[in-house]
Amino acid sequence: MFVLILLQYILVLLVLVVAGFAFIYVAYIKYIHFKFGHIPGPKRESFIVGHTFFAKRVAERTSSLAETFLELHYKYGKVFVVFYLHMPFIAVADPAVVKRIMLDNKYLKPASNYQTFQSIFGQRFMGKGLVSETDHERWALHRRVFNPAFHRKYFDGAHWVLSMRSADRLVKYLSAKAGMGRQRSK
Repeated sequence: MFVLILLQYILVLLVLVVAGFAFIYVAYIKYIHFKFGHIPGPKRESFIVGHTFFAKRVAERTSSLAETFLELHYKYGKVFVVFYLHMPFIAVADPAVVKRIMLDNKYLKPASNYQTFQSIFGQRFMGKGLVSETDHERWALHRRVFNPAFHRKYFDGAHWVLSMRSADRLVKYLSAKAGMGRQRSK
């Protein structure tokens, strides 16, 4: 008898814990939807999974992710939001907004998105460079080190050399291809 009562209490406690976690998760999703609700985008089909099914349908109609986002940009403007499960993805095509996001320290990179690319299948992929660094202090140090290499004076001087090397390689490649075509026609 005591065991049955104990099991009942454990079951009730387990149900309450699961319900509590479900309530917290739903409240979090509601908060995320409220936080990004002012940004235009397609209507969410589901409160929990967001636009997941919408994305599947759009992907079936088009041949690439880029075409899908281009279609959404035409429909919703230069900035729109799409929710995959509880994660908002904000697509930006306005150069002024992109510049503001890239230059303002208020919009830091989310570490969870970039840590995936640092190591794929247990091998170093992007490491912790300028693109994938999520620690803002280290990124700022890397940026200060690399910044002189991207100065306009350097590009103006290197432009001619890079252009000529690229042109020479293109001429050699096309000459080799053209030579192969003449040999076949004989």
